[in-house]
Amino acid sequence: PGEDLAVAARRELEEETGLQAKRFITLGNFFPFSPRQTSVSNIILATEVKETKEIHRGGDESILRLRKIHVKRVEKMLQENQFKCGETIAALCLFFLSKKILHKHYKPSL
Repeated sequence: PGEDLAVAARRELEEETGLQAKRFITLGNFFPFSPRQTSVSNIILATEVKETKEIHRGGDESILRLRKIHVKRVEKMLQENQFKCGETIAALCLFFLSKKILHKHYKPSL
């Protein structure tokens, strides 16, 4: 709470994935549980990403491995209902809706 979103995104990205990004673009936010609750999920796109260190493996939010998947494949997976996590689906929908707006900044590299 109170932490700048870009600062938090930068820290979380590196802690949980071992990646760093040059740019962070806020795509939107939503209430993951209910508007009556105060928890908000902020969706931030990291661009110009590079690997810097090993993935942090510990705690409840551990990422076991990273896979590069081309953005067109992700879009097809979304259309085929292959994602089961609501927050992931919402984040991807915000990404694909925002993609046209972000065309100057977003260059698929996966």
